[in-house]
Amino acid sequence: MERFDLNTTHIFLLAKGSLLNLAAGTGAAGADLFDLYTAVMLRGISWLFDGGANGAPPGVQPFPAVLELEIARLSVKLQEEVS
Repeated sequence: MERFDLNTTHIFLLAKGSLLNLAAGTGAAGADLFDLYTAVMLRGISWLFDGGANGAPPGVQPFPAVLELEIARLSVKLQEEVS
């Protein structure tokens, strides 16, 4: 992840702007995972814009586990409501 500062705006560029595949190697069909992985991606982007990566060293960083748990809990709650 790279951060570019443009006056008071910050732009975060992942994988040097290349396409990322967050669902690689999961063993499930892409259509079954789309909503969950979209939620994880969008929550991560929200976290970035809220300053979550401030102070992080240069280089690849792991996705924050607390965000994964947040999405997992919401997904389970949704599944319980649907059932």
